[in-house]
Amino acid sequence: MEKNMIKLVQPQITDLKYRKKLLKDKVMRVKNFWLGIFLTVMGISSCSKDEASYETGAIGIADEEAQSNPSIGGTPNISIPNFQTFIEEGSDNKVLRLSLTGIQTPDKDWMKLYGTNHAEQNVWVEIDGKPKAVTVVNADEVASRASKAKADVVFLVDNSGSMGQEANTVAREILDWSAKISQVMDVQFGCVGIDHSFVNGALNITDVETLHTYLERSTGRGRTVGFGGPDKNELEAAAQQYRTAGGECGGIMLHFADENFAFRQGANRIYVHFTDEPNQPGGHAEWSVETVNPESEYYNWNVNKGTIHTIFSDLNGYPEETYRWRDLYEEKPWLFSIYTGGTNIRTDASFTDVSLNDLPVTGAITNSYILRLNLTEDMLSGTHTVKITILTKDGAVKGEQIYENVTFGA
Repeated sequence: MEKNMIKLVQPQITDLKYRKKLLKDKVMRVKNFWLGIFLTVMGISSCSKDEASYETGAIGIADEEAQSNPSIGGTPNISIPNFQTFIEEGSDNKVLRLSLTGIQTPDKDWMKLYGTNHAEQNVWVEIDGKPKAVTVVNADEVASRASKAKADVVFLVDNSGSMGQEANTVAREILDWSAKISQVMDVQFGCVGIDHSFVNGALNITDVETLHTYLERSTGRGRTVGFGGPDKNELEAAAQQYRTAGGECGGIMLHFADENFAFRQGANRIYVHFTDEPNQPGGHAEWSVETVNPESEYYNWNVNKGTIHTIFSDLNGYPEETYRWRDLYEEKPWLFSIYTGGTNIRTDASFTDVSLNDLPVTGAITNSYILRLNLTEDMLSGTHTVKITILTKDGAVKGEQIYENVTFGA
């Protein structure tokens, strides 16, 4: 007989309720086992929503996976436009959107952008020197207007005497173009007119029907003369402070709209400037093209204020190389576009060869992008430096832009 041997005896389970409980526990363990395998395969974490957003990134990619912006290795051959910033609804302040208008390649094709971890990645973003993961929504990839980048378009129209030949053609183009583009994009419109040296008409940001009513009140140059909309009295009163230009001046119209119009949050701000004269600030730096030049001492624009597209009717002949351009007096109007990443085009005196549907501004709107980034708490205060680099795999398309003093608050 063996002493000191301990015999382990499995207790007999006679209680029916206890046996049912054991069976239930076993079933739950099996379910949890297979659920764990499923979540692992699908890449889904069982942690809370807040924990997941920090571990994997609110956009589904962690910033740790992002690489530093590459060197473009030479002179840029594309222009990267200004952008709008806004916090994505329903993201608990964890997704930042940068909304940009379309970018043309040197061959005049419209680019599609691809973000972090994409096989064809061609866009990189750094904020304050730190690489940020980025995903991209290309406008042509979504059918719903609401899913695309929205835009507020302001027409800056010279309605002085020299524009008499072009006025009706310009108005007809605006009417036709705005009707078409508002069917496929979430676009609203505004308008500012100038006669020689002062703002003499305006319509605040509104829908396409109100724009059409405003432009069809009169004919010729009178289409953009006078103030319209429910706040017309306030706009007319405000315009009294914008009367000191030295002649036709896109700058005074631009700043009038920027300082007085009710732009929608997150909408790309796009200006379309029609003129047949140089920008003539009359010595007033506050209306100069240099106000949108980040390298100028007169700079008072910023990345959120918008992009300007210029349509220049060269009625009187202003050769770029030989005309006596003068800073603050007679400036090249297309510099508004060059400094903000917009497009520009020259046409004849009657605008007969211009259709807004065929101009780059149309492609810029319909080929817009939304860049989605992880938003961290430190980005919600103060100002920041944003660097965007675009570089195709073959190096044929390259561009880089640094934006200073950018804010990301709601």
